[in-house]
Amino acid sequence: MKKILYIASCNLYKRTGGGLANLAYYNALISLFPNQIDIALAQEFCKNGEKHTIKIPKRSLLSKCLYLLKGQLDRNKHFFSSFLSKNSNKYELCIINGGLYAGGLVSLFHKYGIKVIVIHHNFEREYHLDNKSILTLFGLSPYLIIRKEKKAYLQSDLNCFLTIKDIELFENYYGLRTGKNELLGVFEPCNKSSQNLQYENHFLNKKNKIVITGSLNSYQTIDGISDFITNYFPITKDLLKNFCIIVAGRNPNKFLFDIQNMNSDCFKVIPNPLNMDEVVKNADIFCCPTKIGGGLKLRVMDGLKLGLPIIVHEKSARGYEMFLGKPYFKIYNNRESFKEGLSSLLNYINSHHKFKEEIITIYDKYFSFNSGCTRLFNIISKFKKN
Repeated sequence: MKKILYIASCNLYKRTGGGLANLAYYNALISLFPNQIDIALAQEFCKNGEKHTIKIPKRSLLSKCLYLLKGQLDRNKHFFSSFLSKNSNKYELCIINGGLYAGGLVSLFHKYGIKVIVIHHNFEREYHLDNKSILTLFGLSPYLIIRKEKKAYLQSDLNCFLTIKDIELFENYYGLRTGKNELLGVFEPCNKSSQNLQYENHFLNKKNKIVITGSLNSYQTIDGISDFITNYFPITKDLLKNFCIIVAGRNPNKFLFDIQNMNSDCFKVIPNPLNMDEVVKNADIFCCPTKIGGGLKLRVMDGLKLGLPIIVHEKSARGYEMFLGKPYFKIYNNRESFKEGLSSLLNYINSHHKFKEEIITIYDKYFSFNSGCTRLFNIISKFKKN
């Protein structure tokens, strides 16, 4: 029986959006197809003793520059050209994370008769322009991004997406295609039981806590928090007299500590928490102010899986359509909608106390590891039959 080759685009062992998504898909694959999965990832991301792992070696600085001039944004194509010449007969299917990685690989795998599924984690053109990536010359030219992503989208045998919005963006920018598109979404990277934590309404008796999580040194996270501080922090102060904004995540930017020093009574930074759930579960509201980038913002899952009410910028609400219209899930895009959303959320929290169970039930239905395994199995099974 031939195997499936899974190409990871990020470090599976680092708590980032890309890392967690790559890990979730990998764990689902090895759960669904035991002993049939080989994983290929960058050598520096590998751990000792891993089984069925193909290590993609580093390139020298000179080699990187030469390949960049050729338009090859990663080291995968050079490696797999050699690898497939010796090992192509082992595989029937290759699953690649990300259009940038897949753009230079799809035709290569097709050359050896291997079908390709691409998982698009973002609409990369949007993501890299928003984040001022060097790959788009800091927003001046997205040519290389578009070329790679469009090629991956049009040439792959199946495209999987994280959100409905991403599918719409791809179709609008790159056109309709004869191949299939599937909504895969994101899910927990392992099988966890639902959280059984008693919700405590702090609004009735003590300091109210609003938590924001994320990679606290990334461009899009700092941009979102800066926007929150400038435009929405004053509104929060007006609506809540006794409150604290808690910002927790990896490697906080100095800017956040400056804000904390200026607002020590109501703004707290928690750097690199060992257990994010322990931070989030003690909050009353989860806020995601990220307003740029694409794909699905996994940080919103931090709040939903623990049953917290959510207030989220509309850009970060993509992929959470199953919560739209719920009184505990409020979306904003300007000061007026933020004030209206937060006021409505506060009123709802103070008059209802059983919403936690409903939030977790909906979350588990769409974002649990088991639900993700079911979607992935159905997608691959249907794909193999066609």
